Amino acid sequence: MSMLFNSSPIQWLSYYQQDFFAGDDIHVFKIHCNLYPLIQNDLARVLTEAELEKKNRFFKVADAERFALGKYFLRKILAEQLNAYPRNIRFSVTEPSKPYLPDIHFNISHSGAY
Repeated sequence: MSMLFNSSPIQWLSYYQQDFFAGDDIHVFKIHCNLYPLIQNDLARVLTEAELEKKNRFFKVADAERFALGKYFLRKILAEQLNAYPRNIRFSVTEPSKPYLPDIHFNISHSGAY
């Protein structure tokens, strides 16, 4: 459980597939880094070659795993919502290299073990 600025607790719910993009709601996903071993064998099926190459260029293993987790779950969640295969989602890129999709706003942030 995390605390919001006003000290009221945030109730984190388990993820389940639903139609997230139906309204203007904001959805926050908290993904623990200890999930990496569970998805490691699935990375090649979900991430693009460029993402896998970037993951392999990280000096620190923890940074590589954090990067891969973020991309993996971003692709999996978007694929469910867009009814697409995760690896086939093609992001456009802004300056400075921030990925985006038209009409879908998202951001990935890393902090500690999340």
